[in-house]
Amino acid sequence: AIDSTWITSNQILRDPRLAKVKRVKIADEQTTFWRYHAHSETCLSTAECIFHLVRQRTVVVEGSYSGQFDKLLFFYAHLYRAIQLWYLQNPHRSFVHKRNYIHYEKAAEEALRLGLPPPPPRGEGEG
Repeated sequence: AIDSTWITSNQILRDPRLAKVKRVKIADEQTTFWRYHAHSETCLSTAECIFHLVRQRTVVVEGSYSGQFDKLLFFYAHLYRAIQLWYLQNPHRSFVHKRNYIHYEKAAEEALRLGLPPPPPRGEGEG
């Protein structure tokens, strides 16, 4: 994993001082918790990369994965859910729109489950 901003990650990868450093490449995984950036949806956050690395290694070494590392993404998932709910409750706030970033139906169900006020109706073209 290259832990840097998205802008500098390619520069770090091409740095000649790292040419002899051993590398491990995981199979492509699509990000579960999309954050807007101009790269592919297979460019993972550091937390997601660590999770997929240990999960994929476990499958190779032990033959299967039984969820033992799922909690590695607990806080990441918590923040993602908080972002979803915040945008539902603050429709006047703008953000760089990524189609289907805010999962309105799931977030509305979560808001109701948590006893939060129902979200306002979606604007035209959102989703």
